Amino acid sequence: MKYLAFGLIAAATLCTSCFAAEDVVRIDTAVAVHDVPRFGVNLGFRTSWGAEQLMANVVMNPGFEGIVDRCLVTVMLLDRYRFLERSRQLSRDDEFWAGATFEVRTGSAAGYTGRIVASRKKGASGLPEFTAANPLPDDLAPGDRIALTRTSDDDLPSQWWFPADSQNRTAVRHEARPGSAGIRSLELRGDRGAPAEVHSYLDAIGSRTGNLLPLAGRWRLSFWSRAVGGAGLSVRFGRIGAPLSLNRTVTPHERWRASVFEFDGIETGVAGTLDLSFQTEGNVLLDDVKLTKVDTESIAFRHEAVELLRRLHPGYLRDWQGQLGDTLANRLAPPQGRRASRYRPGGDEATDFGYSLPEFLDLCRTIHARPWIVVSPAFSDQEWTDLGRYLRNRASEDAFPEILVEFGNENWNSIFSAAGIADPIRHAETASRGFRMLLQGAGNLHVRPVVNAQYANPAAVNDFASQLNFPAIVAVAPYFLYDLDARRNPLDVIPSLFAPRDEMLRSLSVHLGAAGHELASYEINLHTTGGSASGTERAPVVAGAASGSALAAHLLNGLAAGERRQCVYVLSGLDYKLSGDSGYVSLWGIARDLGPTRRFRPTGLALQMLNQAVKGDLYSAHRSQNGLTVAPFRSQSGWSVAIVSSSPAERSVRIEFPRGDNAPLPVLCFVLKSASPIATNEESEQVTIAQQPAAISSHSVTIVLPAYGFAILLPAGERES
Repeated sequence: MKYLAFGLIAAATLCTSCFAAEDVVRIDTAVAVHDVPRFGVNLGFRTSWGAEQLMANVVMNPGFEGIVDRCLVTVMLLDRYRFLERSRQLSRDDEFWAGATFEVRTGSAAGYTGRIVASRKKGASGLPEFTAANPLPDDLAPGDRIALTRTSDDDLPSQWWFPADSQNRTAVRHEARPGSAGIRSLELRGDRGAPAEVHSYLDAIGSRTGNLLPLAGRWRLSFWSRAVGGAGLSVRFGRIGAPLSLNRTVTPHERWRASVFEFDGIETGVAGTLDLSFQTEGNVLLDDVKLTKVDTESIAFRHEAVELLRRLHPGYLRDWQGQLGDTLANRLAPPQGRRASRYRPGGDEATDFGYSLPEFLDLCRTIHARPWIVVSPAFSDQEWTDLGRYLRNRASEDAFPEILVEFGNENWNSIFSAAGIADPIRHAETASRGFRMLLQGAGNLHVRPVVNAQYANPAAVNDFASQLNFPAIVAVAPYFLYDLDARRNPLDVIPSLFAPRDEMLRSLSVHLGAAGHELASYEINLHTTGGSASGTERAPVVAGAASGSALAAHLLNGLAAGERRQCVYVLSGLDYKLSGDSGYVSLWGIARDLGPTRRFRPTGLALQMLNQAVKGDLYSAHRSQNGLTVAPFRSQSGWSVAIVSSSPAERSVRIEFPRGDNAPLPVLCFVLKSASPIATNEESEQVTIAQQPAAISSHSVTIVLPAYGFAILLPAGERES
């Protein structure tokens, strides 16, 4: 009752006569969208160096495991045994793919498997060339896609760093500690006066932003070691240039033994890279390293990440972390047995080491979000079937209302062409084959197939959808504000944030609906990477308070246009490097960091507010003036409303609810509060969620919206979380 009382008292303090005119919104009795799910968010990539340090065990590749390489070759036939890849961009060293397995993924020969016995970086016509162990199928056609899969377990592990003078004193041993999920360990072969060492560097961009992985608090380091030749193993951890938090030496035993150290992290306030190092002048095997804060080791993700996700309360959590080169077995493997993966040429910088599918599903269950899983188009028939079986086995304990499974990521985008299928016919054909096997394995589990298409090319979206022979969710990425030029007044740019795009979305939704499909957004946010403005000039626009209101407006307009499922990009990501010497722009993360501030940017605050208001059914609303985006929701708790103003002036808005409706009116009002539409949370908290008065009558509620403002109205007994 205290919230209801506050609302009634506050009503007496609201001066509606201070405004020359009052905007009126009348809520209709017609339901526009039934049972609306909350808006979602992309969980995103895991890094060891930036704001995306998501995992409780901050060490990447803790088991020192190898690499999975996987890609899709676009076939050009040479003869019965040999074929080419038509793009030189996929060139690898001679014999790189020798010993790899392959499976045809498109055309009449789809499902045919074999082995590569030879590969050349520059074969016929200077293109990558591959030789199969057995004759290729007669019905393999030019343009078909062949998935190549290679597992390498002999090279030094990625995500670890070896000094140049130590590289010839380190190797991998195909021996793991007892009970490990992995198959190998790291061998350090030091000599007296010539130690062998290995480093895991973390939190490496503090020089421009401050430390993002707070060291203060209680930590625990554990690892396994075994002595092959005598000598101690030195272990150090701390910020480079600052006092060490851990500095110990252990004497490894001739049998595998676990070492565990608890210590207090020393944080001096000086920005610096974290360095976990192991060094020995003897011969030591090292395996399964785990470094966690003591209060978070019971979960796979840092508690800071879980806390922020709980505040956002997303309806969907999308798992896109560069996994296009991965295998299902590796996606299911525990951290100590998981390999890095790679789908395009490159060294360690091209590899990804992410969280597993079980860890991701556990997180979804913890925060009550529906999973949105991205699957590599290079998956084999067996992997699609096994994925369905795995999801079916998880269903009883997780009880997800639905699981979304997406065929690749941006298949149309040349950036991902090494493991994507841009051709709409082959794309649709291969997705259909994979989803058919997925659903066979999943049984009665409610799995929804998702395919992706290019929002900026609506004709291509519709053309692609016409190729689909199964009902699908067709997901696009309606980013906004792509460009910003130098010397623009930020206040003059803000109206561009609200530029409407709902007509295009509505047209796509109608066209797709007529074909039996649904429209969704796999990613949405600002995309202000073009133009001549510096990062400093962009910040008030892309990270200012108005950016949160604009994101809310676009999400609500997308919902009204027919997009039930929308995922903001992305939970955490500090900034993006602009071209030339323009610096960094504050994209993409809706959280500035996971620590130490744990501040949401205005876009994150807007998503948090929206998911408080989204409940039950969306109703239609009629406005007396333009410049308002209004979304009324009715549930068992009563009415809730999300409302955005794209006006540069403060305005009073009266919301009239249907007369005779017995649902309780909202009595609580929360706004995205700031001193200015261009205030940010980058250096200090200048944008917050604040409660403000609302004038309540028998069937209406009147509120004041700031310039470019965003507010939500909630029923009694609820509050901003």
